[in-house]
Amino acid sequence: MQALSGVDIALWDLRGRLEGCPVSALLGGSPPARLPAYASGLGPGQTVEKARRAVAAGFRALKLKVGFDVEADLAAVAAVRAAVGPAVAVMVDANQAWTPEQALAIGPRLAAHGVRWLEEPVVSTDEDELARVTGKVGLPVAAGENVYGRRGFARLLEARAADVVQPDVAKTGGLTELRAIVGLAAEHGRPWAPHYYGGAVGAAATLHGFAACPGGLMVEWDWNENPLRDDLLVDGFDVRDGSVAVPAGPGLGIEVDRRRLARFEVAR
Repeated sequence: MQALSGVDIALWDLRGRLEGCPVSALLGGSPPARLPAYASGLGPGQTVEKARRAVAAGFRALKLKVGFDVEADLAAVAAVRAAVGPAVAVMVDANQAWTPEQALAIGPRLAAHGVRWLEEPVVSTDEDELARVTGKVGLPVAAGENVYGRRGFARLLEARAADVVQPDVAKTGGLTELRAIVGLAAEHGRPWAPHYYGGAVGAAATLHGFAACPGGLMVEWDWNENPLRDDLLVDGFDVRDGSVAVPAGPGLGIEVDRRRLARFEVAR
């Protein structure tokens, strides 16, 4: 499915270039120029420092990595909350680290710090496992980065296994599947927030998909050094004041700098 995602995104980009039209418009949207974003990938080290830098850069929502040690996790969340104040949204991502019993015990303690959502608290390829905690853990559960295609999301939604669905355009089948998944989420009354933690092409596809499809909350923006995203383009992404501009040119609206791309070549 990840390979098919790349092909699907490339075909949407090609169609947009041939028609002189942004992909977001091809998908049926009348997109805003800028999209709300949250700074992602904070922790486990230097979490407070990264959070402060993100807020100073204009972000009003952050996501911390947890799932390492319960007391250390809670201490990190408390420290970030104290550092950024109550007006900044804080989410956490456990990366499937806990059992349902652990998640049910930890959830209320995270909720006490005003955590907006808990991402992948348990094994997320098992809808039944997720359903054991969703609606019972004391705060919304987000999942979907490891769910593939509209059929996978149909199972997730029918099992009521997530409060916020998180399709990843580079994993779940591309923009074609993303549009279908967002439609399913709407039918089930669930908002969506795209997962994305990768390079420049997928980031552009994520922005166009979010801009065109209704019901989205925020886009994820990796707050770590990311040369495959930030150094790969002729003109980079416009990230400021907690938002990211949708590339405005035809197709995905980006141009890969071939000379920079050559730096990453390992074989021919």
